Amino acid sequence: MGRIKSKIVKRTAKTLLNIEDNMFTEKYEDNKRLLADSMPSKKVRNQIAGYITRLKKSKQFSNSRFEQASKFSNSREFEPAAIK
Repeated sequence: MGRIKSKIVKRTAKTLLNIEDNMFTEKYEDNKRLLADSMPSKKVRNQIAGYITRLKKSKQFSNSRFEQASKFSNSREFEPAAIK
């Protein structure tokens, strides 16, 4: 079983992915190096880098998912009902 991540780790990782999704990869070592100077401690940096890696691998934050969602919302144009 895996370890449970705290809210602060999850929230920070998701915020970083929403800001700079293209900067992070599916490789833990690369993500760890990117976060090296911006994190308060090694433990927090490693937890956030690992969670970002997990999210990227699961395709939860892939660009295709965002594109599909925007296509769906654009295809359903709102037409107000005629008032009689």
